[in-house]
Amino acid sequence: MGSELGLNAKKLKNFIILMRPNAWFVTIFSLSIGAILAIYPSKPSFSQLETLLFLCIVFACFIASGLYVLNDIFDINLDRKNPLKRNRPIASGMISPKEGFAFSFCLLVIGLLLALGISFFHFLLGLLLIGFQSAYSIPPFRLKETRIDLLFSGPLNHFVRIVAAWVLFKPLMEIPLLLLSGLFLLYCSSYSYYKLIDKEFLPQKSVVKRKKIIPTVNFLSCFGIFLITVSVLVGEVPPIFIAVPVFLIVLWAIQVIIPTTKKIPFLRTMSYVYGSAGLMFGTISMWILAMVF
Repeated sequence: MGSELGLNAKKLKNFIILMRPNAWFVTIFSLSIGAILAIYPSKPSFSQLETLLFLCIVFACFIASGLYVLNDIFDINLDRKNPLKRNRPIASGMISPKEGFAFSFCLLVIGLLLALGISFFHFLLGLLLIGFQSAYSIPPFRLKETRIDLLFSGPLNHFVRIVAAWVLFKPLMEIPLLLLSGLFLLYCSSYSYYKLIDKEFLPQKSVVKRKKIIPTVNFLSCFGIFLITVSVLVGEVPPIFIAVPVFLIVLWAIQVIIPTTKKIPFLRTMSYVYGSAGLMFGTISMWILAMVF
């Protein structure tokens, strides 16, 4: 009896790990950008914050986690070769791919139904996220093994999440495109550096495998920062939003050193384990700035 309860508890723990709760702030960070862009300089009402919190739960806890599970299923062979990923529940065999599929399906269905409770448009955005991730991870498309893998590994997903939060408060047609373009480029460069940590485990066609990728990524970062700065200068968004590129510049500067020191396990672990903590700090800081100023 006791051993059976212990096994069930261990199984439950692995399902929670499979959801990657430490990565939820990656999603919440983008949702916060979209919400603060739409609300500021007004102070959000309690009901608005309730709706936003519900959206965070939908996208971070259900849809995002369901997609993480889906990715782990189709990356099982790659993850087993990766020293930092081989202990994940599916790669280690603690949860079977069949169980993973069932769990992913449940998470995604719950997420979509909850999104539909917000609006039909949010339901469509949820479907769009699932479509992007499916094209990225699942054969025959499996875009992560092509030269456009970078776009579908995160930047487009974050764009969708920013839009999802924005439309809670303002019409879609009023969204600041110049700022979003800059953010998109910064997301692209950030994900490039993230992928460089595991460069030896990436498919050969991946754009990150190119010899001159680092200068290209640095250019994208600089141009993204330029676009956001222009967005502030021309009055598309209030001056407070200069804090967004400043925060992302700090993250980018930290990531720059990783490709040249990737043989040091500590730095690689730092990037995986504490990256979400950095985004959590950035999210809280953004909300404090928006509330205070």
